[in-house]
Amino acid sequence: PVTNAPIVQAPSTIAIVSTLSTSLNTYGTGSKPDSEILEIINKNFDLRPFAIIKELKLKRPVYSKTASFGHFGRNDADFTWEQPKKLE
Repeated sequence: PVTNAPIVQAPSTIAIVSTLSTSLNTYGTGSKPDSEILEIINKNFDLRPFAIIKELKLKRPVYSKTASFGHFGRNDADFTWEQPKKLE
């Protein structure tokens, strides 16, 4: 992995189309400098709210499955956020 404990922040607002800024902190766990990992993130992920909804197909009615046993760490094809993305 590129990092073991990252925090990525991508604040946005309804009135602005793009994210306000993107920041990253790996707390020293990165195999690359934070600035390089942030470039990879910016190149491979569109962090605008609409783009996240579209990429993860969040408009589908799958949320009753998440009501029990949580949203993360589950092997279910409907949980598109669990599928790794190939990076450029």
